[in-house]
Parts: sequence; structure tokens; C-alpha cells
Amino acid sequence: MNKSKDRAPLIISKERFDGLWGLFSRHPFIITAVICVYLTGFGYQNNMLLKYFTEFTAAAVIGFCLYRCIRRLLDRRRSKALAVGIFTLECAVSIVMVKLYLESDNRAELVYVLGAGAVCLLALLCICDFIHYGKGYLRRLAVMTISLWGLCVRLGYVLETPIVRRQNDVHQFGGPDGHSAYIEYIAKNLSFPDVDPTTVWQFYHPPLHHSICAVWLRLLKLIDIPYDVACESLQAVSLFCSLSCIILFYKLLRFFRLKGLSLSVPFAIVVFHPSLVILSGSINNDIMSVTFILASVYMTARWYKEPCFKNIIKLAFCIGLGMMTKLSAGLVAPAVAVVFLIVLIKNRSRFKSLMLQFLAFGGVCAPLGLWWGIRNLIRFGTPLTYVPSLPITSGQYIGDIPTRTRLFDFSLYQFSDVFEQWTVKTYQEFNPTVAFLKNSLFGEHMRALTFEGFLIVYPKTLFWVAMALAVISFISLVAVQFSRGNRPVKLMLLILEATLLTSYYKFCFEYPFICTMNFRYIVPCLFIGAAAIGLVMKKLDAKGNAVCRISQVAVTLLSAVMCVMSFLTYFVLISSLS
Repeated sequence: MNKSKDRAPLIISKERFDGLWGLFSRHPFIITAVICVYLTGFGYQNNMLLKYFTEFTAAAVIGFCLYRCIRRLLDRRRSKALAVGIFTLECAVSIVMVKLYLESDNRAELVYVLGAGAVCLLALLCICDFIHYGKGYLRRLAVMTISLWGLCVRLGYVLETPIVRRQNDVHQFGGPDGHSAYIEYIAKNLSFPDVDPTTVWQFYHPPLHHSICAVWLRLLKLIDIPYDVACESLQAVSLFCSLSCIILFYKLLRFFRLKGLSLSVPFAIVVFHPSLVILSGSINNDIMSVTFILASVYMTARWYKEPCFKNIIKLAFCIGLGMMTKLSAGLVAPAVAVVFLIVLIKNRSRFKSLMLQFLAFGGVCAPLGLWWGIRNLIRFGTPLTYVPSLPITSGQYIGDIPTRTRLFDFSLYQFSDVFEQWTVKTYQEFNPTVAFLKNSLFGEHMRALTFEGFLIVYPKTLFWVAMALAVISFISLVAVQFSRGNRPVKLMLLILEATLLTSYYKFCFEYPFICTMNFRYIVPCLFIGAAAIGLVMKKLDAKGNAVCRISQVAVTLLSAVMCVMSFLTYFVLISSLS
């Protein structure tokens, strides 16, 4: 027993792991930002820049390996020959990886396969240590492994996806309109567009995301990064937001005190869900808006537990900045207002203090969220809720299909192809429910031509498993409303989901075009549904009977299949370069 307690760790010591976990827990967003800038922020299409970056990374890795080797040589419990052998192997692997990466025709494949494989191998090696340390470390190990694997998937997708491929309303840099022109206008003029936003496509959006991207372009110009490379590097902003969503979702799960499978399963669903992978390579304002909505949900939960000025001001900034990114972020307001009301009723003795908090909240949130719309209303007469529309002569127009058909027609032919249909050669998607299920997994641009022969099994399996999980998540969200603990926060999730879906269906019928039925408008529903699955699994674990255990295993297997099929589907996509 004593020998087991005193043995040297195989991979990492308890103290070192605690230190790394503590460092990341204290500064998750700063560390994530550094990682994103380091990996994608300077655009490595430039061959010399790529060469220097890769060689510097390899030198840093070898230096770290040398440091570990010396530490092992000085440790009396370690085998000196084994320490030298491991160091030699690490150096050889690093050199081979550099050569492969620099000479590869598709670097995204290497990141997908070798990066994810290395993460899993390291996790398996660490298990021996963490079993020795206890279950708490296994939970942290699972989270770190899933997160690093998710980073590899996103990085591979970003490396393969240029800023002109699989984008929404971005258009070409140097063009007259779209998100790209919006960013360029701010970068070149150092001011917001002084034009009627109804006359230029996408210029009606609030400017926060576009301003951040414009500042980034200006900074890269100062260090003589080629302009096309700088534009490509804007994906670093989207990658950061996508990874920030993972961090915020983990914090939300821990708020509900989830652990074990009830934490790992919903966390893995979110990390591997294709919608967040697609958005990590998109340079419009969608993913930043989603990040602020999720931050608002988490801060509302925090404020519910501790209703103080500090938390409500943070919440006000989250909602205000979210609306300054995209006005639809304000859809979180009704759900937050319900939590405010419940806390006010439960704490009537603190009425004056809470009202002062609400006034401070409004004083921060309202100006941040509404100033752009009010500016355009005063200067150009643009309605606050203005959204541009395509003409009814567009090939996407589906307004001639009856409302009843669009809502309730689930004919089987709509599921013969799991990808969104846009042409009259097959049919044009018209059912908003079917469309967002397809779009959430494959976006607007993925087609069956990419998956020849047996490969079509991957997206088809992904679709049906994801649809099963979507049904389970909706049932779970309703079921958790009847369980004890944090009921106002659970109610907030239900109201937010209802608000988002109501807005989505209303939007689909007010603007009856295929592109309107896009999952990017309701991405927060993914987090809500996954969290509900985790909460139900926690209740099943507490009951512990045979039916509950079987249900847990079934949901876990479905989630595992979804994650694997998502990985394989997008590996085929980046391999085909389509």
C-alpha cells in the first residue's frame, strides 16, 4: 500500500495536474485566446511563416521534453535508461511530425487524425495515474480530453475552410457588400458605416463583431502580414468564440453540480456537435452572438444563487454586448426577466436593494444593446427590428407553399437525403423543423456528392442519432421542470428555448425563403437540450434501478455514436476539400 502511494506518476504528478487545472480554471478565456491566436491568428497560408511557426513549436516541445527528461534523471525512483529512451522517442516523433506537416497536401487531416489520436493516447496513459488519485481526477481528465479533441476538430476544420467557403452572407473581401465589406469599411475608415443600412447588404447589423475583426486586420497590417493572409486569420475570432462556448457550457453544467456521465455525455454532445464546428470557421457575427447568449444564461444562474451588484452588472454586459453583436441576442431577455421576478417575489424584504440592481442592469444593458438601432432610426429612419429580405422572384422563395403543409408535412421523401435540399431537381426544403435538423448537422453547403459509396453511412447515421437525441433533449427539458433544485434556472432554460423556437418559426413564415430555415438562428437550443439531458441523467443515477441504468447506457451509447459519426463525417469533408 505504501509503495503504491509513494510511486512516481507515469505521466503527470498530482501537484502538476492540480496546478495546470487551477491555472486554466482561473484564466480559461485568456488561455483560450492565446491558443487561438497562436494556432490560427496569423494565417499560415504563407509558406515561410508556416515554416517558422512549425519549427518554433517543435523546438518548444523538444525543450519541454528535455526539461522533463532531466527531472526524471534526477528522480531516484525513475529508470535512467527509460527516461533517455522516452526523450529520444519524443524528439524523433516531433521531427517526423514537423516534416509531415510541412510537406502534407492536407494539413487538416493530420490535425484531425494525429492530433485527436495523440490526445486520446495521452488520456489513456494518464488514466493509470488518475485511478490512483481518485474519481475527481477522472472527471477532470474526461473534460480535458474531450475539450482537446474538440480543439483538434475545430482547428482541422478551420485549416481546411477558407473564408470564401461554407460562409453565410460574408461574400468576397474587396466586394461592395456582405459581412466582409462591413469589416473592411471599419478597418479602412476607422468609423462605422455612414450609409443607410437598408441600401447595403448586411450593414444593418450592430458593429461589435465587425469592429473587433477590423481592429485585428489593422494590427496585422502594422506587422506587415499580407492582406489576404490577415483576412484568412479572422477565423481566429470565431474559433475563440466556439471554444468559449465550450467553457461556458462546462461552467453551466457544474452550476447544476453534474458529474460522471451526467456531465461527460452532454459536454461531449456540445463539443462534437457539427453546428459549433461549422461556426468556428465562419466569420460572420453568429458565433459571437451565441457566446454572449450562453454567457447571459450562465450569469443569470450565478445571479440567482448570489443576487448581488457584481453579478447583475456582468449579466447586463453579457446581454448588452450580445445585442451589440446581433440584435437577436435580446431574445434571452424574457427568460432572464422571469428569474428576476421570481427572485424579487422570494426576497420581498430586499425589494429596495433588488430594484436598485434592476435599475443598474437597465442602465448598462439598454444603452449597449439599443444604441445602434436608435442611431439608424434617427439618422436613416430604419426600424429597430429591420431585417433585409430577398425578392419573391428568388429561386429560394417558398411562400407559395401552404402554412399547414410547411408545419405538418413530414413525408418520408424529405428524409431520403439527410442534406438540405435547394434545387428543383430533388425538391426544395419547406418544413422549418426538418430543415433546421438537417442544417444543424451539415449546414447549407454540404452535399451527398462528397460521400461516395459506403461513406454516406456516416452522415446518415449522424442524422438519425442526432434526431433521436433532439427528441430526448426536448422531453428531458420538460421533465426536469418537475424536479427539485434550481427550478427558476430550469424554467429560464425552458422559456428561452420556447422564445427562440417561436422567433424562429415566426421568422420562417415572415421571410419564406430556404436560407431563413437555418439552425444558426437557434444554436442556443443545443446547449439547453444537452443540459437537460445531463440533468435527467443525474436523476436517473440517483434512482439507480435497472430501468434507469439501462436508460443511462442507451443515452450514453447514442451520444458516443453521434460524436464518432460527427468526427468521421467532417474528416471525410476536409479530406475531400469540397
